[in-house]
Amino acid sequence: RRIAGVADPVPPGWADAARGAFAWAAVPGVPARLTYDSRTAASAGRGDVLFTGAAQRTVRFTAGAGPARVEVELELDIGADKVRVLGRVRPGRRATVVALSTGGRTAAHADESGTFRVDELPRRPFCVVVDGPQPIKTGWVVT
Repeated sequence: RRIAGVADPVPPGWADAARGAFAWAAVPGVPARLTYDSRTAASAGRGDVLFTGAAQRTVRFTAGAGPARVEVELELDIGADKVRVLGRVRPGRRATVVALSTGGRTAAHADESGTFRVDELPRRPFCVVVDGPQPIKTGWVVT
């Protein structure tokens, strides 16, 4: 193990990513699957930029089916070192929403329409957890 650590060390950041993956698995909630990412959509080639000069990206996660279906849509304003998230839970409802990353957790509150906002999130992978009778957690969003 020691020789492998010297001859072929783990790349920087990989250990943190592995810890994050295990931490995500321990978060209670129904995993939502990624159903849309503007980065990979046909329109992503336009190079959308907000007036702030930061890149914009939209991702959507879906959990459940039929009347139990819940969507979490995130619009990301990506700066050099911070991310601003404007999100919406559908169907709309009041909820506590928490953005989790290896750097900690940031809570926000969705209003009756399901809209929430998280400012000044560090630019690192994060997931979003929406509370409720059956909490929902998104996959990791890498900015």
